[in-house]
Amino acid sequence: ADVVVVWGGKWDVFGRDPLEIPGDEFFDISDAEYRRWLKNEYLSLFAHFRKFERVKLIAVVNHNEIEDERFPNLYNDFLLELRAEQEFYLLDLNEFSSRVDIRSYLPDGVHVSFGKPIDWSPTDDNSAIDLNTNWFEPALCAALEEEAPQLLSNLTCPEIDYSPRQKN
Repeated sequence: ADVVVVWGGKWDVFGRDPLEIPGDEFFDISDAEYRRWLKNEYLSLFAHFRKFERVKLIAVVNHNEIEDERFPNLYNDFLLELRAEQEFYLLDLNEFSSRVDIRSYLPDGVHVSFGKPIDWSPTDDNSAIDLNTNWFEPALCAALEEEAPQLLSNLTCPEIDYSPRQKN
């Protein structure tokens, strides 16, 4: 693959019990030992992508759906620390979320809907396609334009669409 997208968020920020950290407690991103462990996990993953997979662009989605206001800021800070050590492009879903009703895309605050009833989305709505079209594809294309334009050929990137989502 030329491009890899890493989407963390809730899993990385809150409620983890890594085997590498002694004890049975759950950690969140406010814990310094856990942050060091998590940073090493990201750095190892990025090194693998670059060395063995020859990835040309690594993009990380910055989104955190936890209601506690301190976690998005801690995750933002964590990603800035990480960028100081390893180059990657930030796809800022938090910015998109601040300008649209993100619950129309993520019915349970975490998952998109896929066009059939499931536990977190009991309708036939398909927000996955709309999130891809309105945010992800334009954001990733802009990252490629900036960081790896040779991968785009003659493609023109669409703009991010901040208009209200019309559900199916």
